[in-house]
Amino acid sequence: GYARDATKYIEMLAGAVVDPRRGAKTFEERKAQMIHALEDLEAHDDAAFVRLLRRAAFGVKHAYGRSPYGTLADVKRLDIAGVAKRQDQLLNPHTATLVVVGDVDPVAVARVAEESFRKFKMRGTPARDTIDSLRVTPRESVVVIPRRPASTMAICAARPLADLESSLAGVEVLAAILGGGFNSRLVASLRLEHALAYSPHAAIMQRRHGAAFLACVRVAKDQSTPGVEHLLAVLADLRAKPPTEEEVTRAKALLRAEIRARHDDV
Repeated sequence: GYARDATKYIEMLAGAVVDPRRGAKTFEERKAQMIHALEDLEAHDDAAFVRLLRRAAFGVKHAYGRSPYGTLADVKRLDIAGVAKRQDQLLNPHTATLVVVGDVDPVAVARVAEESFRKFKMRGTPARDTIDSLRVTPRESVVVIPRRPASTMAICAARPLADLESSLAGVEVLAAILGGGFNSRLVASLRLEHALAYSPHAAIMQRRHGAAFLACVRVAKDQSTPGVEHLLAVLADLRAKPPTEEEVTRAKALLRAEIRARHDDV
């Protein structure tokens, strides 16, 4: 909106926070929309695929392994009282931040914000949910998710990184060596040597309370067996043959270029 109306917007926002409407009709309409969206979700959808990768990486019991939208059974059980309680847990004076950006009068904005949110700031803080640290346990599991019709198969290896005692910087370099760019080991094996996949890759799936390492390749559906074999071979070879100085230098240069590109506005 316009900067001159900043104080009015703050008052409107404070009214919605201090005295939320939580209309029953709106709740039921939104609930129905969520149910329809979950019913229409297919395994080949990008959103569903990413969700399945999180489940494989973090485990079904971990918060990051569960769908942020819940399941059909979860959504159908929702009632407005439970949603209101959850909103109060998430939106409270100790976790909320008011951000105002623009050509405004800071003194006037601060004064109106203080007055408008006074009742909100007087509230207590409900008990907060916590996410348990993810324990890494050795496991060998294979999950097959059929897609019909399908001409390709996605093959991924996933590992949680909660047991790391250092930062993720070294693992990001390792991911770039394994599957970042044309000179990576996955590309060298699965694309250049065996012509099984066009763009195999590896990356870090990072969240606020956890991270996971992923290596993925997409092959033709009749090449699933050699695809799995060569992906596992590259991973095993990485343990037997540690990265060379040349690979580390290339990977760090690639990561620096990606970081700089994030700030480009062209």
